[in-house]
Amino acid sequence: WLEAETVRYAHRLLRPFSPLELAAHLRISDRHARRILHVLVDQQLLTVAGGNIRFRTFQMRLLV
Repeated sequence: WLEAETVRYAHRLLRPFSPLELAAHLRISDRHARRILHVLVDQQLLTVAGGNIRFRTFQMRLLV
């Protein structure tokens, strides 16, 4: 459920967002939000928008 809501949140926001923003939206810890975001990046549903080594912001993957 949390993964699906994360994708909905990213789709609705249409801008890069931080793990802290997602944690506040889902009412979970920022550490758990980071785990969910990394899983979705691995599944190629989200992309990293900012940060090269330490991922700081995420966004929806652009379908081209």
